[in-house]
Formats: sequence, structure tokens, C-alpha cells
Amino acid sequence: MGEQPRRAGSDVSQYTDPEAEHLRTDREQFNLAHKDTFTVLEGFPISAAVHSAAPIPSDEDARLSALKSLGILDTAHEQRFDDITDLVCSIFNVPIAIVSLVDKERQWFKSCVGLNCSQTDRKSSFCAWTLVPKNPEVLVVPDATEDVRFQANPLVLNDPFIRFYAGAPLVTTQGHRLGSLCIIDRKQRHFDAESCRLLCNFAEVVVRELEKDEARATERLSLERVSGFQQSLEAESEGILLVDTSTPDWNILFQNEAWLKATGMTRNEVHGGKLWHLFTPAGQTREQVTQEYQKAISKQLSFTLHLFRGRPTSASTRRLVIAHFKAAATEHINSRTPLVGVPGSVAWRNGEAGHLYFVTVQRHEEPDVGGRDGVQQGVEAGQNEAFEDVQLGPLLGQGGFGKVYRGLWNGAAVAVKIIQHSGPLPVSEVGTDIKPVLSRRPERQVSDLTTLRSRSRNSTKPQHLEAGNVEGILTLQLSHPNVVQTFKAATRPLQSYCLDGTEETEDEQLFETWLLLEYCDKGSLQDAVDRGWFHADQNGHIDSRTKPNMGAIRSAVAV
Repeated sequence: MGEQPRRAGSDVSQYTDPEAEHLRTDREQFNLAHKDTFTVLEGFPISAAVHSAAPIPSDEDARLSALKSLGILDTAHEQRFDDITDLVCSIFNVPIAIVSLVDKERQWFKSCVGLNCSQTDRKSSFCAWTLVPKNPEVLVVPDATEDVRFQANPLVLNDPFIRFYAGAPLVTTQGHRLGSLCIIDRKQRHFDAESCRLLCNFAEVVVRELEKDEARATERLSLERVSGFQQSLEAESEGILLVDTSTPDWNILFQNEAWLKATGMTRNEVHGGKLWHLFTPAGQTREQVTQEYQKAISKQLSFTLHLFRGRPTSASTRRLVIAHFKAAATEHINSRTPLVGVPGSVAWRNGEAGHLYFVTVQRHEEPDVGGRDGVQQGVEAGQNEAFEDVQLGPLLGQGGFGKVYRGLWNGAAVAVKIIQHSGPLPVSEVGTDIKPVLSRRPERQVSDLTTLRSRSRNSTKPQHLEAGNVEGILTLQLSHPNVVQTFKAATRPLQSYCLDGTEETEDEQLFETWLLLEYCDKGSLQDAVDRGWFHADQNGHIDSRTKPNMGAIRSAVAV
């Protein structure tokens, strides 16, 4: 960004921007085209009669209670949040980025770049729509003028003339959505799946910062009430660094306070610095490390490195950092955090953001050259083991049905559905190593899946846990032009634990069924309804005044 970012003032009415002046002609044209829909007063459409606010989520009371408990509303700006909004503006090349918290009647900005305001009313909030889906999902609006939810929004019709919006929900560790980390542009644009995942990971960093103060207060109470309480919040905090591995010295783009404390460094040392100027690889040269892990980076694989701080001259003074590298555009930074889905309608341009890596560190210690506390250096095993010819991509959605990911199968886009279920071991393989059982559609080899015997009727475990096995058998035999096709399925055993936390018997095992499905790139039916796709005219322009073509809809259903 060429100029100093504009920080929040007090009210949205304060915002003016010379760059947006040319968009006023767009507003005038919009008013003329919609003169039958809007009442025009002094050149501004009164959109309140047409624009509708986002629906109130079912968990609103609990959500607001969680937001209030953080004590973050109406607090002063903080560098730790401003660093994040500055960074996402730079990475995504957008003029506006906001940490927005949705209160009962307003959305309030903890950090804001590009707008001179600190809040707006909730009715005009884009971010409030991230609270609506049953499961957390990124909201992507390529062109607000072509989405019936936002066509009449005052922030679209007037300053700041929002056209593009992408918001990743801020999901607490308890699953409550507080608002979103969003980016905004005054021109329409496309946003791919990897960018969605990257934005989600930054949203996760925001949530960690939001929850950190509450955790510290809880710890202080515990220390006062419980004698001998030894747990340290700082030891539990995970240091996070973001590096650009496409640069020769792996430039540092972001660091949090936990990283500085874990490594004993200062912000001035790290901020804007280079990883290989601050650390030395243990037992290798920098050139050897960058060459050895280039293949892993190209595939966005995770890996672990043992690093010494600085360039010590004496082995007795050097201190070891065990650093875990994870591609910033992969599923999430921490496997324990709530998952956030990516809309199925956005493109997946695999690998374009693969050079950005989050680096986490949880220990900083004197090294034992031989053991290094049992943490091995090297590339971690990939997540995809059921299908060797399938590359797993971003999460699309989750629910009682399991999880659905985007994937590539020999270069073609597919959906990968993963369902966990417990059941008896296959009769022929009790007491032996079990291999993934594969069934492909063309050969109709479904008998392999049926070797997983049905559960006993006397079992007390949830029956839906067997759904993956049954679905694999049934969908491979189903073929209809209006039903998503299943290409192949595989069932494999997982580690020896049960979903409900109980111990397995000798005859029981936790399984995972993978289904390789036809990929539908238009999103869900609810997406189409929300965006107003059934209101498109003959030219493809979406207008809420256009009546849905019910004849076409009925004929499609009847096929």
C-alpha cells in the first residue's frame, strides 16, 4: 500500500476517500436503473425498505455472552491486531481489512485499515452473515451488486462502495462465532479456495489474541484459589511466525508475542527480518535445508526443523528452538481448533499460496545433540493415505454426515467425503494388520466393503457411526443424472480409540470411510437461494424483482 493506512475514527459517516469519487457515477446509474425499487432523496437511495439484515443465529444469546466475557468491546487499538490487518491488506492486495465483532445492534471494529470508522449498525453488516450458516464457513462476495443480500446495502450504494468482500468467521475454542476477519475492495474480484484458507488461518490468530487475555485472567484466579498450581499460560501459548519461503532468506512477515517470549527475542529483532539471519539450522547449512525441503514446500507438506538462535561460537551457549512449519493455505494452524469451511463455488488454484508458511514453536531449551527430546526433524507424513492418486484440498463443509474436502484425482476436481464409524473388525483379518479396503465404481467391487460386519443389535454405541460403510455400498450402485456420482470408496482402520472415548474391545475398531464423489462447483442450494441466483434475468443479471423461472426448476427436478 502506497500511503499510510487509515485507521478507525468514530463513525462510518466520517469516511471519505478521493479514490471512491468515480464510483459516485455508478451510484447515480444504479439509482436510475432502480428508480421503481428505491425512493431517491438528494441523490441517495433510501434502501432500508429493501435491504434486509442477516438473520439472527440460533445461538445468539450464548454467542453474545461469549463476546461480552472477553471484555474486548470499545477498547483501544492494539498493535497485535493492527499487525494482522496490515498484513492481510498487503498479502491480498486490498485497500480495506477489518477485525469486526458483531454486537447486538452494531458491528464494532477492533482493528480497521482503509476506513476512518470504528463501527456500523448491524443491519448493514456483511460480517453478520458469517454467523448464519449452521457450520462456520468463509463468506465470499465477488460482486455485491450481483448478490440480492447486498444489492441495496447502504455500504454498497454509498461510501465506501463495497463491491468485493471476503470474511472468515472468528470462531472461539468453544465454537461461538464473534464476528469476522474480513477484506474489502471497491472493485469486483475473484477469491480462490487457498486464499480462503489463508484468511481462515489469520482469523485463527485473531481469536488466539482475543482469548489470551481471558485465559490470563482465569489463570490468575486459579493461582489464587489453588495452592501449588503450576501450569503456566505462557508455556501453553503457541508462538506463531509467518515466513515467505520463496525468498532466499525466508522473509518474516508476521510474529506474535508468544513467539517473541518463546525465543527470547524482541519485536525490533524479528519484525520485518529474515529467518536465516536469526537462526542457524542444527547440523546443516542454510543452503542444505532450503534445498532439502523445497520439494516438501512445493507440495505444501508440513515439516519440523531444529534451529539454533543466531550464530553462536560456543556449543555451551547455544539454545535450541524446535520449529514446526505448516503451509499457511492448508486446513488450519492447530488441529484442535474448530474447522471452517470454504464455499464450493470458489476456484481451487492449487499451490499458488504454497510459499507462505506458519512456523510454530512451543519449547526453547538447551539441546541434547543426540536426543533432542524425541522430536524428530524432517517432513511429516501427509494426511491422504486412503487414495494414493488423490490430493486432498481445502475443507468444503462438515456435519453429522462427516467432512467433505475438495480434491484432485488425476488432475480432475472431485469431492472427498470422509466418515468415521466404529464397528467389528473384518472376520478374515482379526488380529492382523488391516489394509485399506478399496472399491471402484467401474468394476462394482462393493463386496470388499461388506466384509465389515454389521454391528450387534445389543451395541450401545451410536448406530450412525456405521453410516460410512453403508453409504459406500449403496452409492457405488446408484446412477442418476441428478444425483452426485460416487467414483470409488475405501475403508481403513484408524488408531485404537473410539469416538465416544471408551476403550475398544478385541473385536472392535474405529474405521474411516473415504468416498470419492463428483464435484459440484456451484455450491449448495442454500447458497443459490441466498445469493439470488433464481432471480437472474435472461442476461444473467441478478435482480430481486425478476421472478424465478419455476418451469425450468420443475423440469430439472423431474428429470
